[in-house]
This record gives sequence, C-alpha cells and structure tokens, in this order.
Amino acid sequence: MVELTYLTQEDLVEVGLLDFKRALREVKQGLVWHSTGKSVSGKIALVIDPLEEWKFNAMSAVNGDYSAVKWLGSRTTNKREGLPRTLAMIILSQKETGIPLAVMEGSAISAIRTGCYSALALEYLCHPTKNEIGIIGSGVMAKASLAAMAQNFPERIGNVFVYSKNPANRTAFAEETSERFGIEVSAVDDVRKLVRGSDLTISAITKDDELLVYDSDAKTGATHLHIGGWAIEEKYVVRCANEGKVYCDDWGAIKSRNAHPLPRAYDKGLITEDQIYGDIGDVINGTVAGREGMEPIHFDTVGLGEMDLVLAAGLYEEAMKKNKGVKLDLWSEEPVWLLRGY
Repeated sequence: MVELTYLTQEDLVEVGLLDFKRALREVKQGLVWHSTGKSVSGKIALVIDPLEEWKFNAMSAVNGDYSAVKWLGSRTTNKREGLPRTLAMIILSQKETGIPLAVMEGSAISAIRTGCYSALALEYLCHPTKNEIGIIGSGVMAKASLAAMAQNFPERIGNVFVYSKNPANRTAFAEETSERFGIEVSAVDDVRKLVRGSDLTISAITKDDELLVYDSDAKTGATHLHIGGWAIEEKYVVRCANEGKVYCDDWGAIKSRNAHPLPRAYDKGLITEDQIYGDIGDVINGTVAGREGMEPIHFDTVGLGEMDLVLAAGLYEEAMKKNKGVKLDLWSEEPVWLLRGY
C-alpha cells in the first residue's frame, strides 16, 4: 500500500502557513542550497494568452530529502469568478523513491515565498536604519511582501506607500494592511513621487504596459526589487550595474528567460556578466557582500522551485506531527499488474 496525505489550505494555516518568520528562515535555506549546488530546480512555462496573463507553470526541485513540483495556473479573468488570479497545487515526494508523500494547496505557499524576497531585500540590501518603502501594486504579491517585512523587520520599516492604477484598490490595500500589521500605509496617486521618496521600491505588478520606475526618480542609495512586472527603465538597471550593485536569485535563469530589463540590457551589450554582483543565496551565506554604503542596488528575481519545496516540506512535517490532513491511497494492496516489471 502507498499512502499520501492531502492538505487543504485550512490544514496548512493550522500548522503555521502564515508564520512569515519561519517562512523566511526556510526560504533562506532553500536559496543557500540553490547557490551552493545542494539542490537543483527547473521550470516549464506555457503561455496561452499574454493579454489575459493566462499561463500554466510547472516548477520542480530536489534537495537532500525531498522532491517537489508545483503546478500553477493563472489568469486575470479568474477574478470575475470570485477566484484568485493564481491557483496552484504542490506534490511533495520522497527523494529516493519518488513516492508521493503529500498533495497540498500551493497558491498561498507561492505567494508567501515570493513575499519573502522583500524581507531579504530589507535585511541584506537596504539600510540598517528605518527605510521608506514604496510598493507598486496592491495585489497578492504586494500584500505578501508587506507581511514578510512587517513580521520579520518592523524596526526597519519607516513610512509605507502603495500605488495602484485603481484608486479603490490602493485605498483598500492601505486600510487593510495598516490595520492588520499595525503600521501606517498610505495610498498615493503619483507613482513617480513614490519612487523619489522610497529607500526600497518594490515592483509587485503583473503587467508591462507602462514605465513606472525611472532612473531620474530613484532616490540616492535606494534599492529596487523586482518580483513582478517589468516597468523599470533600462537606464536605471544599467546605472546600478555601472555604479552600484545588481543581485539576482538566479542570474542564469533570469538570463535564459530574457524577459526583464536586466537580461535585455545584457543581451544588448549594455552590461556584462561580471557586473552581476551575485545571487542572493551567496549574500545570505556570507560569500558575497550585501549593501555596503549608498550605492544604487537592483535586485531581480524569477522565483525558484527550492523555495516552494522548503516551505512545503516544513509544513508537511508539522502536519504529520499534528495529525492533520486526509490520508489517500495510491493503491490499496499492490500496483496494477502492468506496473509490475521483471
């Protein structure tokens, strides 16, 4: 008999899904594994309709103990059906045999691990004092980003500003997050003013139909984090490469994807590979320096399967301790005769 555990989103919440402190610790471990070659990961993306951001992704990863795959479907029109834009499932398996151990809801895990990039930027790439924070976007990525920063480094958060093209959305975001996290979040209608006043600017959008972050607007000594959308002026990325620092979660993956301003600038010959200062996993493990002064910094991310794996594995282990989830059989006694080889 082969048995696996099905974990709903409610099960995951009960075993610590929304604990962003634990999530950040685990994400750091996953990024260090990736940068030191102790894990491997890959991604397949199928885009059905770019205008509707209708796509399907499969992200897989293997580390010392587990393997995992996240299957994700996303479409902006889901909102009309009362659904999240992105829906995902994660399958966690034994590394040695491939036996499935758990199937779990993955949308929230995906959002949380993405939000942890903001906490990493605040910890390693921003100033050790309070930072003025500007968030471009008011959706799930923006909310997860602020949650990760607020739970892990409240002492480093100064004023928080949020911009969305939709006035109702940015106002609702500011009201909810101010109450939820106990910090003042202000909705603004001028994105360029937001950029000019922010020590950390976070692009947490999905569309690429308007330039929002201009080089001339960037505050001296500021950090820009890209986690979604590509509305960044190429000139800013090039200046960071020439005068400051450029970090990635995986430069190789970003370069091969060639969708962001950073790899496009590289492809045009505007920057060279040796101007990529390092991957964030190397900053975490101390082999590459983070912020050292008032240099401009750009942090580009693409998302790694290891981050989903470590969060899924930690939640699965906690669920087993607390006897959460529903047990399911792949087969009750033995595999069908066709699967029994000689």
